[in-house]
Amino acid sequence: MISQWWRMVLLALCSMVQTNPSVLLGKAVNDLVGLIQQPQKMKGEPFPEISGPKPQERVCIVGAGPAGLHMAQSLKKRNFEDIVIFEKTSRVGGKSNDVTVDNTVNYMSTVFVLANYFNTLVPLAKQYGVQDLVKAPLFNIFRYNSGSRPGSKLRSSQYFLGQLQNITRVEDPMTNLQLFVKDVDQYVRIHQQMFGRYKGELMPRPSQEVLHRIRGSFLEFLKRENLLTLVPYFFISQTVPGYGYLDEIGALYGLMWNDPLFIVSAVLRIVGQDEDPLSTYIFRNGFERIWEAIVDVENLDVQFNSNILKIVRNEDGQTIYLDYGQEEFCEFLIWAAPIEEYLETVIDVESDEYGMFKKMTPSIYSSTLVKMKSD
Repeated sequence: MISQWWRMVLLALCSMVQTNPSVLLGKAVNDLVGLIQQPQKMKGEPFPEISGPKPQERVCIVGAGPAGLHMAQSLKKRNFEDIVIFEKTSRVGGKSNDVTVDNTVNYMSTVFVLANYFNTLVPLAKQYGVQDLVKAPLFNIFRYNSGSRPGSKLRSSQYFLGQLQNITRVEDPMTNLQLFVKDVDQYVRIHQQMFGRYKGELMPRPSQEVLHRIRGSFLEFLKRENLLTLVPYFFISQTVPGYGYLDEIGALYGLMWNDPLFIVSAVLRIVGQDEDPLSTYIFRNGFERIWEAIVDVENLDVQFNSNILKIVRNEDGQTIYLDYGQEEFCEFLIWAAPIEEYLETVIDVESDEYGMFKKMTPSIYSSTLVKMKSD
């Protein structure tokens, strides 16, 4: 599960219907919906399968965030019984961290439920009694750090249209929106041409031809495809939440997050035609409850406040060394924690592991809950 702030762009667009709803109505919107409804084969090659544990083996999972807990839940459903989860904090949920103040749940990281989650996360949440989905509200933007500075407070539509005008150098908002929708259509067609339709966030392994086409940064890809009117959109969806600048992240990374279903859902919400599941939602009482419910219902063994000192591998499995002389032997280890900690913890990391993981560096993202007396 991943952090949802990276898709705030949908909210940045949704109030534009109040400006000029006729711009995006009619044939253009219908064509976009038709594009994502057309049968599409999955393209690319499947990634190699990894041999998993056997039901009788002891499985250790490091990390009680969404990834680790979902893996434990999946194993339980497959009749695995000997599962232990090591969590370094005193709670489950990882980045799904919700804080309740004045009887209101505040989402500190994972927030939004998107259209493609109706095939994955939403059924999982319902299975554990979490069904309080509501459409996400609108938001406004502070252009400057000071809300009292003139011109700082902007409606999401004002911000987006202003940024779009800077790209097109066209003053007429109707023309700009028409250019935007035209490029959304082209973006969806290109995405489908390269990857087809697939389930989840990660598409199958792209062909060499596709890899060449998406070489370089996401911004370089948009320039080559003449899709620069989408830059303001992707700035809010990718950069604002801390997932990298468009001229720094790889094109593949941007194409993974900004899939056709999401961007078409954004356009539908702009014109007030978003219907389930083509919209953006939130769980009224937060994401964290999903993972807490899984732990309770499945009676998962979570070892809180676990400080793993080192992990030693041998022919039979792995030995985990913790504080106070505690040792745990596992026949199969699943790492669902930050990857840099893996390199620091596992003894005798293999060269291919080091080469693959050493380049993966974390980007620190923080959110702050502030109680204000006025806006």
